[in-house]
Order: sequence, then structure tokens, then C-alpha cells
Amino acid sequence: MAAVLKRPEIFTFIAGVVMGLTLFGYFFNVPQVIDLVTWFQTFATHVSFFAVWLGFLTAARIHIHNIQRRTPGIWYFSIVMFLSCLIPFLAALPEIAKPSIETPIYTWPFNWVYTPLGAAL
Repeated sequence: MAAVLKRPEIFTFIAGVVMGLTLFGYFFNVPQVIDLVTWFQTFATHVSFFAVWLGFLTAARIHIHNIQRRTPGIWYFSIVMFLSCLIPFLAALPEIAKPSIETPIYTWPFNWVYTPLGAAL
């Protein structure tokens, strides 16, 4: 069984089938296919959420270790990296308790960062 999982063709085939079903569900209104595509999207959202948190926790562990050990030439960059991840999270905590899209913490970056960058592309 382990030798089968090492073959990249299997994962490529599965990704191709999922992509084909997604495209089919987009162009044709078949309820069973649309339900399956919705399940694929929900599954992908959960996997990506887990991957982002795993990456954040790994990076936090590495940078906290650098800060604690005061690794020469690295630890102050680790402070900047750790704070740049922590500040947006702490700024969003009040919004997590009472969610609303029309707040400055979301509208300001969208209007003054994302929109000009989108126009530049």
C-alpha cells in the first residue's frame, strides 16, 4: 500500500477528477454534482485552514525559540516577524466577538491597499 501512495500519478488523477467535476458543476446544473462540488470546496477549506494554522504555529515556535536564545544576527528579525503576525490577530479579536464587514479594520486595507494594488495590475 505504501508503494501505491508514492506514485504522483494517483494524486494528479484525483486532482484532475475533482477539477473536472468542478468545471462540470459550474457549466451544467446537475444537483448531485453540485452537492459533490460543494463537499469538495468545504473539504478544501478545512484542509487549508489546518495548513495555515500549522504553518503559523511552526513559524511562531521557530521565532520564539530565536528570541529566547537571542540567536546572533537573527533574533531581532524574529521579533519583527512575530509581531507582524501577532498585531493583526490581536487587532481582529474585537471583530471575532461581533463580526461585521463594515468596520475600519477591514474597509481601510481594502480601500487603500487592495484596491490600488488591483488597479496597478
